[in-house]
Amino acid sequence: MLALLLAIVAQQDIQVSAEVDRDRVEVGNAVSYTVRAIVDPGDPIVVTLPAFDGFTVIGRHDSREPFGAGEIYLVELRLRAQRPGLWQVGPVRLEQGSRVAMAPSVEVMVEAARTPAPQVGPRVLQLLQLAPPPRPGEVGVSLLISSDTVRIGEQVDVVTAAWFPRETLARMRRPPTIRPPTVEGVYSAVQPSVAGVATSREVGGIWYDIYVAHQVIFPVREGTVTVPPASLSFGLPAGRQYFSDERSYQLTSGSRVLTVGPLPPGGPGPVARGLSFQYQLLPDPARVGDPIPVELVLSGSGNLALWPAPAIAWPDGSRGYPDDVVDVARLSSGVVGGTKHFRYLVIADSAGSLALPDVRYTWFDPDRGTWQTATARSVVIPVQPALLNVRKRSPLPDLPSEPVGLDRLSLAGWLVLLLLLGIPPAIVVGMALWRRRGGRPVPASGPTGARQLQLAVRSLVPDADDRREERLAASLREAGLDAAASRDAARAYHQIATGRFDPTRPASPEALDLEAGRILAGWPARLSRRGGWLLALVLLAMVPSS
Repeated sequence: MLALLLAIVAQQDIQVSAEVDRDRVEVGNAVSYTVRAIVDPGDPIVVTLPAFDGFTVIGRHDSREPFGAGEIYLVELRLRAQRPGLWQVGPVRLEQGSRVAMAPSVEVMVEAARTPAPQVGPRVLQLLQLAPPPRPGEVGVSLLISSDTVRIGEQVDVVTAAWFPRETLARMRRPPTIRPPTVEGVYSAVQPSVAGVATSREVGGIWYDIYVAHQVIFPVREGTVTVPPASLSFGLPAGRQYFSDERSYQLTSGSRVLTVGPLPPGGPGPVARGLSFQYQLLPDPARVGDPIPVELVLSGSGNLALWPAPAIAWPDGSRGYPDDVVDVARLSSGVVGGTKHFRYLVIADSAGSLALPDVRYTWFDPDRGTWQTATARSVVIPVQPALLNVRKRSPLPDLPSEPVGLDRLSLAGWLVLLLLLGIPPAIVVGMALWRRRGGRPVPASGPTGARQLQLAVRSLVPDADDRREERLAASLREAGLDAAASRDAARAYHQIATGRFDPTRPASPEALDLEAGRILAGWPARLSRRGGWLLALVLLAMVPSS
């Protein structure tokens, strides 16, 4: 930058230069023209702009930056190309006191505007061609629908179009925000969004760039459907300068009413266009008892989600089971459609030829206004006999040594064997004797009553320490104790754990043991099958031998 400024003509009182960001532009687009001058600091600058033939000034920004002993004064102009031709941009006159300088002019070639390729389908373009534009030179928003009267299940296009004159659009710092309507009582199909300008249209010599939001809806019931208004939000600089404060604007379209008529007699069936129906099979061989994949493919235009599964009468000697449904949607020339795959698993009971039946599918054609039938023609599947299970079991591994017989056991081995065989019966007999004695009370006078209660509770609820009193009582109740015993045991357990018996005054260990023994005295007679065995084993181990 310094080298550029030093190369300016030295005899001028004010050193000045000028440049544009591009020297070729189309009608309707903008170009930036920047003037730089080295001036004395602090003194005011008077800038005189020329007529700018072929252009319109849509923005301006002035600034000063320190530069050595002086300042660099910048004038940035945004110019909108209006007419084709080779135009001179400039010169710009600058005055600072008695010092005067003229910024050099720059040539810019303005070409005729070319209509950009549309980013939307032909159905949307047709609606836009029929839509009335806003008032000349103003921003507008339109709400369009493809038809005011349709039948149940027929496609309706809802288009929200935001119209911007190119001169206005060039002043905007950010894209506008379009809020399309939310339509109730219909099935909405997701459409790909259009980023940026969707298309352009010339009306009365003014070029409009149009933003579009496209929706596809399918009415599902008879009556009227109200399409509420759409809204548009955008901002523009409040002044002529591009970098001035922004002012927000909000526009709203009108609403539309859609009349939905019923389908004529002859159904039931979905609304579609150009429907085809056929079988699709895998080349793998079919065998008796093995599942055979069978697929029915339905293709055409319409809402795939509203196409029901066909009714199939499987032939004798076979069984059919629904497997899966796969939708492959597509958008062709703005019309929603695609392919729907109905998958089944068929099992044949005998070998031979399995003839899959003709399957008919009834649908309504809105173009003809009549009911049509698509037929998947019968297909014969050869079924081979089932494969015999010829797999042999794996042989048992060889033993590393000969097994040891009972006659070869030592005395220690016999003792271990007798203990293993005798302990379970001894436990069972001990349990029976304990129950017959009516539940000997657990001693509560010694210092072990509280410990016995803790062991007994943990045998029924292993995580008793992690539960609050109410949850512990509920768990003991589930383990087989009655409500009163559960509450008493839970309360005593937590009092033992916290080292207190009465919330208002501390209790002695003897009082805790007495209360624990009283609670345990009635337990064995009321234990359930789920928790009683564990608790009885603990109590049996703690009873002193006579």
